Amino acid sequence: RRKNRKRIFSVSGTLNKDITTPVKIAKDLEKRVAEFTSGFPEVDIEFGGENKDTKESMVRLATSGAISMVSIFFVLILMFASFGQPLVIMSAIPLGMIGVIISFKIFGLSLGFMALMGVVALIGVVVNDSIVLVNFINIKAGELEDLKEAIVTACESRLRPVILTTVTTVAGLLPVAHAPNGDPFLKPMALSFAYGLLFATFVTLVFVPNLYLVYRNILSFFDRLFSKRKNAEEVLS
Repeated sequence: RRKNRKRIFSVSGTLNKDITTPVKIAKDLEKRVAEFTSGFPEVDIEFGGENKDTKESMVRLATSGAISMVSIFFVLILMFASFGQPLVIMSAIPLGMIGVIISFKIFGLSLGFMALMGVVALIGVVVNDSIVLVNFINIKAGELEDLKEAIVTACESRLRPVILTTVTTVAGLLPVAHAPNGDPFLKPMALSFAYGLLFATFVTLVFVPNLYLVYRNILSFFDRLFSKRKNAEEVLS
């Protein structure tokens, strides 16, 4: 057969998705392919089929993810009338990915398209928990003089809702993720969502309040700095 005026032949096969993925197979074969083609520079080898479709889907997913992140950021700016607080809220997203990566490493699985779909769902829950927490900290900061006390009070009051949300969601997803004869199509998505949320919950309750405190301290530092400069300019004038 010929394609684009080049002579080609194809090798195809089926795979057991309980054991591996198209992306992992292509990655394992890359070294062998490179060794083979080094001796035959006129020969080109290309991975097609499901591997190609998966890569194209992941590129589209990454593009959509970037657009959604920017959209979420601007919506949060409008909500909080601040550039710093949206960054504090969205800081939980990359840290929540640590739980996904660790869980897939433990279970020996590859991060495929469906796993990233679970990550998309995870982002929504993580952002929602962070918004609730930061908004409540803002309310308590307006009521209490001590910022640290306001943060602690807000975290204590939001602890139970956040924990209950995580427990109920993870409890519903784990049977899907670890069912002996479950759907291999849904398992990666449930696995990434469940363990990512489990890790992200601790990030939300511990890291986000601390980062909020750092953010407010930085704002206070620059406020004092500009006020001193303004006072000095008034004295000189």
